[in-house]
Amino acid sequence: MDIQVAITQFLGHCKYEKNLSNFTLQCYELDLRKFREFLATQGISKIEQVDKTIIRSYVKVLSHYKPNTVKRKVASVNVLFNFLEYEDEIPTSPFRKIKIAIKVAKRIPVSLTLTEVKQLFDYLEQERRRQLIVGYPYYSCIVRDMALLELMFSSGLRIRKVCAIKIGDIDFQAHTIKVWGKGSRERLIYIPSEETWIKICSYYQLFKTKIHELDYFFISLDDRNINPQSIRFRITKYTKAAGISKNVTPQTFRHTYATLLLEQDVDLRHIQHFLGHSSISTTQMYTKVNSEKQREILKAKHPRFQF
Repeated sequence: MDIQVAITQFLGHCKYEKNLSNFTLQCYELDLRKFREFLATQGISKIEQVDKTIIRSYVKVLSHYKPNTVKRKVASVNVLFNFLEYEDEIPTSPFRKIKIAIKVAKRIPVSLTLTEVKQLFDYLEQERRRQLIVGYPYYSCIVRDMALLELMFSSGLRIRKVCAIKIGDIDFQAHTIKVWGKGSRERLIYIPSEETWIKICSYYQLFKTKIHELDYFFISLDDRNINPQSIRFRITKYTKAAGISKNVTPQTFRHTYATLLLEQDVDLRHIQHFLGHSSISTTQMYTKVNSEKQREILKAKHPRFQF
């Protein structure tokens, strides 16, 4: 079987049978294109020509990437061959005859303290008031960004889920937002903070016409649904302006959400559900964060240090 035919068949299976998200499909497509290009340099055009030696060579070619990236790219190729074996297009996947161990350093995710979150939101409110007074042209932009960051902190949603929210997904009365997980599984996110809803409603009133035209809830100033890169840029800009020295990303808001809930003794199973993790093992990384926090508190506050 031709390699491109195999890849096309696999992507069709992922889209129409497994119903994977567009983002996952794009990742698979990019990873498998990279693999196909490598095979072309080796003079290989048929999927049956790929053996464990070729796989080993491909892993070496990827060695300049970060371990997480290498692991993902190899995993994409592995899934392709598992599919082809299952469909009887090949007798056995070459991955069955090879062991690949890619060590990924376990890093404690960066999160914000409550003081830092308040520092950020206080800065945004000051900026909103300043722009309102001076008639600054980007007043509507700051109102939107306040709603966006409040939502991210209150929900722990991934950035792509935030960008994908549509007006029909929001229930203003019930204070819930509908999001879609893997396999188009529906999940309702409850936003408990009244202050967050005030920010969301203030933004909605300013952008109401465009929101209903485009269907997406968060709109850019050029009348498109906002994209992840724009949000990353704004988060970096605002946190630096607010005097926060940490490297804050959209994922930091998700980590902060989980870490602060854990510090309030919320059960790990509940946090797993709130974050949409399919496995509790993914959520358990936050217990490490909590342990580090406990260590800091005990070092600073333990009564044995008082005498």
